[in-house]
Amino acid sequence: MNGWILLSFLLLIYYISKVEKLEKQVKKLEKKKKEEKEVNKMSKLIKDLVGKKCRIKLEENINTLGAGHYICDVLDVDDEWIKISVQHKKEGKIVALIRIDSIDNIQELATEQTAYESIK
Repeated sequence: MNGWILLSFLLLIYYISKVEKLEKQVKKLEKKKKEEKEVNKMSKLIKDLVGKKCRIKLEENINTLGAGHYICDVLDVDDEWIKISVQHKKEGKIVALIRIDSIDNIQELATEQTAYESIK
């Protein structure tokens, strides 16, 4: 009798740990789905900026572009990527593809500014 109680208790602990693991996986998937929705919303808004000069803030280093603010021309946009043209101080004109989720902020510029201007 005591053996069955012990076995039942161990099975209960095992299944509780499995449920907790599955709950964590579900939370990760829900978070990922929410982030994808936000990226899709942002890409729809950015599509209106194609052909315009913008100030873009990157949250991480991207190829030859480091983290920071850049004045750029938006060349093309799809659901996950944005193609921009930046006038770099050292390397001249750079065309870069950037994942939309790497963009911290983007703002359309009303006045002409030099493309390599650094915003502080």
